[in-house]
Amino acid sequence: MTFDLYRAATSIYVKLEKYIDAATFLLRWALAADKSNAAHNQCKAYLSAIIVYLYAHDFQQAEKCHNDCCQVEAFLNSDQNRAATRLISAYTDGDVEEIKRASQSSIISNLDHVIIKLARKLPTREVALKQAISSFFLLVLALNYYILKS
Repeated sequence: MTFDLYRAATSIYVKLEKYIDAATFLLRWALAADKSNAAHNQCKAYLSAIIVYLYAHDFQQAEKCHNDCCQVEAFLNSDQNRAATRLISAYTDGDVEEIKRASQSSIISNLDHVIIKLARKLPTREVALKQAISSFFLLVLALNYYILKS
């Protein structure tokens, strides 16, 4: 019953595009699940919060949230942590295709519907742009090196 209220509130925050509030509420849900000895729900809430932060274009907060969640043993040893790690790594590497594959995983497919929808629409344009800029700067450095060497 209590978890249904958390689910409904999260859904409302997402529909209102108050993503930080939604993530905060998901973290509260995880705390409530911990107190109820519902480790599976706790892990799902943590992964959901990470996805919401990523959707809100807040990679730093998603990474911080993931690091904090990894302090909880139940999450550290969970499939949800593996899915979160895969997403965080894909964002760190700028791998758009891996972000898409990770968001299609069965672990994410078992989250609440509103979170699944966000995961399927995770922003990748910024990641691709970041990767293109990095490639451009590497090219410029290589050209400068070549010119200086000549």
